[in-house]
Amino acid sequence: MTDYTLLGDLSLLLPGFLFVAAIGELALGLNLYTCTENIKKSVLPVFVFFVLILFISLVIGGKTDSVPKIPWAVFVILFVLCSIHIVISFLKGYRINKKTISSDSVRQAMNGFNFGICFTDDNGRPVLINRRMNRLLFSLSGKYPQSFNEIIGVIEEKAEKIEDDAGETNSLYIFPDKTVWMISVTDISEKELKGFKQITAQDMTDLYTVNQNLRQENSEIRAAIAKMGDLITRMSELARQQETLDLKIRIHDEIGASLITLSRLANGEISADAKEQISALKEALSYFGGSNVSAPVFDERIGDFASRLGVELFFEGEFPENERVANLINASIKECVTNCVRHANGNEVKTTLSRKEDIYTVLITNNGEVPKSAIREGTGLSSLRKKIEATGGEMTVNTDKRFELKLVFDERKVEND
Repeated sequence: MTDYTLLGDLSLLLPGFLFVAAIGELALGLNLYTCTENIKKSVLPVFVFFVLILFISLVIGGKTDSVPKIPWAVFVILFVLCSIHIVISFLKGYRINKKTISSDSVRQAMNGFNFGICFTDDNGRPVLINRRMNRLLFSLSGKYPQSFNEIIGVIEEKAEKIEDDAGETNSLYIFPDKTVWMISVTDISEKELKGFKQITAQDMTDLYTVNQNLRQENSEIRAAIAKMGDLITRMSELARQQETLDLKIRIHDEIGASLITLSRLANGEISADAKEQISALKEALSYFGGSNVSAPVFDERIGDFASRLGVELFFEGEFPENERVANLINASIKECVTNCVRHANGNEVKTTLSRKEDIYTVLITNNGEVPKSAIREGTGLSSLRKKIEATGGEMTVNTDKRFELKLVFDERKVEND
């Protein structure tokens, strides 16, 4: 077979190909050691590298007489074998790396995190840190901190701490670029890693901004609710005053008319039916005693009163035929409407009426807030209780699950007069 030196200019290319193969074997060896951290797996490629370099040195640098004649095919075979070895080894290593965890794969995974992370040993020296944390710390100090205390010191010095409820191990900081980061420091719990610490930095800018906006909106809503509460209280008082005024006017008109008629009757000026005039006077005077004689139905004026306060009334059952009982129920509904708005922040009042023989039971509830403690009866409820008990009825206030006003009347004890 032809000696490679007889190939002329081509004789210089064959050692060059072998040199490229040698460099490939060296790169393969370094890659295997980096990925597996096992020096035994990198011995063969490194050995082949030195053999090829020695062979090339002998061929090129040796004396012509001392160098044996080497067929050019030897160079080609060595190059092909080395190329095949390199390609197969790289592919095999790639498949192994996909299935195993190494320090290099851990670093690559950490660099893919969207948050910064750093681990320090028991002496405070960083042993593992990802790119995000490196860039973050460099943006603060212009250098890379070399210890745990230096990392924390740079953050506390260059960033503004937010007094917030992030937690004991978490702290929020506003960085010079106006971004907000949550810095968390935790101790590693493994016995083998005693003294090691983990530092994480999470970008909280968007969440912090949204939270601040929500707090501002909540503050404005609370202020608006307070104003609405004051407005409802004033409306309730105005409505009560208006009802009182209307009642006074009606009493004034009816009593005045009846007194004038009786006076004229007494003086003999007219000959009207005295019994009829006395009946009218009795109806007017009944307002003073809280026993206004009216039709045994729901008083529509209470409906208008509730509507002005934004309260919707619901009824179940029928009003009693007894006029005094009906009037007391109307008064109770009105008092419950006022208390629903003023104390319970509700907008619905339901009245359930039922009858069993001569016993009439009324339940009045609302959809407002459940009282936090026992209700202390004010002027309205205490006055109502006196009127109901004066007719032989019973009044009970229950606040266990919701506000409930219960009225019980025995129509045999209630007189219409």
